[in-house]
Amino acid sequence: MRPLLLAGFLLLHALAHAGAGMWAAGRASPWIVTPLWLVSMGGFLFAACAIFGVERLRRRAEVVTFAATFASAGLLRLAGIGVWSLLGLAIGLAFCALVRWWARCTHPEIHTPTFTTGDYPIVLDRPRLRDRLGAGVAYGALAVTAVLIVARPWHMAWGTTASERAVRVAPATPFEEAPAYRVDHGVTVHAPADRVWPWLAQLGQDRAGFYSYDWLERAFGDEVHNVDSLVPTWQSRQVGDLVRATQPDYLGGRFGTELGWRITEWDPPRSMTLDQWGRFVVVPVDSATSRLLVHTRGPGRPSFAAIPLAALGFYLLEPAHFIMERGMLLGIKARAERASVRDP
Repeated sequence: MRPLLLAGFLLLHALAHAGAGMWAAGRASPWIVTPLWLVSMGGFLFAACAIFGVERLRRRAEVVTFAATFASAGLLRLAGIGVWSLLGLAIGLAFCALVRWWARCTHPEIHTPTFTTGDYPIVLDRPRLRDRLGAGVAYGALAVTAVLIVARPWHMAWGTTASERAVRVAPATPFEEAPAYRVDHGVTVHAPADRVWPWLAQLGQDRAGFYSYDWLERAFGDEVHNVDSLVPTWQSRQVGDLVRATQPDYLGGRFGTELGWRITEWDPPRSMTLDQWGRFVVVPVDSATSRLLVHTRGPGRPSFAAIPLAALGFYLLEPAHFIMERGMLLGIKARAERASVRDP
């Protein structure tokens, strides 16, 4: 097997662990899942980078691949898929053998300044610019992967307490009996609950926007403009209404003219549920304080079809969702608190 082909397979195997980590996180404690996820996904990515040509990683590629193999089996076991655990162990051991073969065939020691052949010492070559850039990309990928794995339990539960996360979200989704995928975000608003709800009620691209980073949304062609005032005609909604994500002609209408979320629950001034997003809840704390929460639930069931989507979600969709939803919650908080101070 050619080394680059082996590196490519190792890279794909590493990316597949995005799904394994997500599924395990929905069933087990993050204190157990996070180390196993870090060693397995990071380990196979480490080995792939070594074979792609990052010299400093080559010496430890065999040991790291071996550790990643057994961490992978444990992670898949936590995800509740015992057959996949055995399959993952078999694939990992095969990779261990192939990485060992690669290490023996390529003789990485010839690149060190202490190796000699007869009377002619082999001099360590100065790394080319392409090699240095490649190493930078590899280290960056390893660092980003590690940060996302370690930070995931924090950003998936940002601003919420254990009791808030344990609340049954009904009738939010059909997955509530055993939701394996959970996202809970919340913020404390120093304003009465009935001052917070009107800002939430007028959410949408064609209304008040999403109170987040509208300049970033517009950069992707979404004509969103955040509004800093309450509009009475935007307060009335009902089950079945569409909360628009984009304008009808977004990207020429290639993805349809009704991109957004249907309201499946409308209970002013306390809660609103959007299909495929989650449940928004305003909880009174006292006469001058409230909690604004968003609960998202999903099935999180393991499947081969979900593997590539899981990698996309891990690296892009989950961080982007956190950034934008956090911005939205803070945007509503700021507007409600300003209005409460201005008009007590």
